[in-house]
Amino acid sequence: MFLDNKYTKVYYKIITRSYERSHVKERNDGYQTHHIIPRCFGGTDDLSNLAVLTYKEHRVCHRLLIGMTTGASKYKMMYAYKLFNAKYDTSHLPSPQIYCTPKSYIKMSNARKANGSYKRGKDNIFSTPAIIEQVRKRMIENNPMKEPEQRQRMSQHNNNPNVRPIVVEGLTFPTIGAASRYFNTTPYLLKKKFTYHFLTAT
Repeated sequence: MFLDNKYTKVYYKIITRSYERSHVKERNDGYQTHHIIPRCFGGTDDLSNLAVLTYKEHRVCHRLLIGMTTGASKYKMMYAYKLFNAKYDTSHLPSPQIYCTPKSYIKMSNARKANGSYKRGKDNIFSTPAIIEQVRKRMIENNPMKEPEQRQRMSQHNNNPNVRPIVVEGLTFPTIGAASRYFNTTPYLLKKKFTYHFLTAT
């Protein structure tokens, strides 16, 4: 089920350490119950398949599971780790929960939304027009890739024609992107609709 690699060895070291600790899980004590073999892989709720871990250990184990699996199983573990959240502690529930079923996804999504870890649309401050404009301004004013010296180096040492000077309809532009902006089109449409040729770097 699990690959025999360094991730698996570390994983079982953490599990062994939890057994040696012999901590008895209590509600809201900072520990979480972990399925050694995830239930989506056929693991059960038997005590032999459970380990009581700290949140950090729990998160590390879920990250290790990604490297311990392949194919569809790997994607399940990636999905489980993506939903992992410190505030979502299901240890107080009647039966141990897992992070890789549609039911647990709904529970976790609702918990994360309630705790404010999901920010979408207008609630996402990083998608506001002010933030977008600020980032755009920084990229234009402080972007080292736009410096003339860097442009020249790229033209001389890069085979990508998009960073070489181009002549379109008799007008010379430093790049095809600049020409596209001038003609209010895209590089793809510019090549189809206009007469152009790239200049050889000197």
